[in-house]
This record gives sequence, C-alpha cells and structure tokens, in this order.
Amino acid sequence: MSTASETSDSSVLDFPSADSTFFKANTYHITPDVCLTPFLNTDVLALVHIHATSPNIERFTNNTQNPYTVTDAVEFLLRAQRDLIHEPTGTCLKFAIRDSRTMKLVGLLGVFRSWKYGPGDERWWSLGYALAEAWTRRGIVTACVRCVMEQVGRKLGARWWECQAMVGNLASRKVLEKCGFVLVEEVEGGMEKRVRGPDGKIRVERIDAWFFEKKE
Repeated sequence: MSTASETSDSSVLDFPSADSTFFKANTYHITPDVCLTPFLNTDVLALVHIHATSPNIERFTNNTQNPYTVTDAVEFLLRAQRDLIHEPTGTCLKFAIRDSRTMKLVGLLGVFRSWKYGPGDERWWSLGYALAEAWTRRGIVTACVRCVMEQVGRKLGARWWECQAMVGNLASRKVLEKCGFVLVEEVEGGMEKRVRGPDGKIRVERIDAWFFEKKE
C-alpha cells in the first residue's frame, strides 16, 4: 500500500474496494441504518465534511485540526491504511461508520494496541471513535463499540480494553460506561493534544484525561 506525508492527493490511497473479500468480511451491520466497514479511497471529502459540521470532534480529540482540510483527511486515511490490518489474524482495525442506505461516511472507529500497557501486550487493546454531530444521541457509537469489542476482540484474542477521554467529554464517558468500562483514574496532563496554530505550525498541549478499563 502507498505511503505519503503532507499531501492532498487522494490517489495515494489504496484501500481494498467495496467489492473485495476483505471489505465484505469486515462489514458489520449495527442497526438497519448503520454499518461498520473498512475505509474507502472515496471517504476523503466526507471526512472533511464531518469535521466541518461537528465542532465537538475538534474539541475532544487529540489530533484534529481546525480548519480540517483535505490534506488532513488524506493524511488521516494514510495512517489508517498503514495500520488497517492486524497481520497475524487478517482482522480489520480501522473502521468507517456508515449510513447503510447510502454507504456515506458518518463517523469512524479505530482499534489499536494499548498505549497504557504497551504495544507488545496483545491481551490489552484500546479504541477511539468520532461521529458526525447529526448522527449523535441515537446510541450509535455505543452499539458500534459493543460490536467491535465482541466481534473484533474475539478475533484478536483481546482479554482487556482500556480507553482515554479528555476530562469533560461526558458523551464519551457515557458511551464507555454503557459498554462496561470503569473509570480508574484522572490524570492531570495525561494526554497530548496536537493543535495547528495560525502560523500553520503544530504545537503539542498537555490536557487532563480520564482513563477507563474493561476487564473480563
């Protein structure tokens, strides 16, 4: 698969097509209106639109820029492409949340190795998510997280999960607690947030964080 940096050219993307065996095998139907699938090369503009219309994504995620540009979207998708597959199992780790009727991107959910317990411990996994503002307050993220922990977690052999959220992100906290996570600590300056300033340069800020865990 292709790699690149600081590009707005979506031709560098090389996700499996919607007709591929990989795409079909890693599609999960969450509700009649929502499904989880791998990303597609065509998701760039929808990703920009989600950020433009959903201010809480920029507010509560740690690597989102305002304004969020096509270049930002392509670079995000390139990172997702790089880490798309858990090679030992062939399982998809980076998901698009889609409107099942149109297959339009309305959110995202990523699974990754635990930051807290180290990438070498495959018993611990973590996840992160974002949803377009117009689709919130319907229980969609909660249903997606439950599906991923059950279906993807089983394929990965995951035993425990941990997640972080910025202090004050009550919506994310509610999702995690509904999915069985327990708040284990609040850490001052526990997360890094990358912010692009007016000069175009990225600076890193330390922000307070909640840490959640879910064990068997």
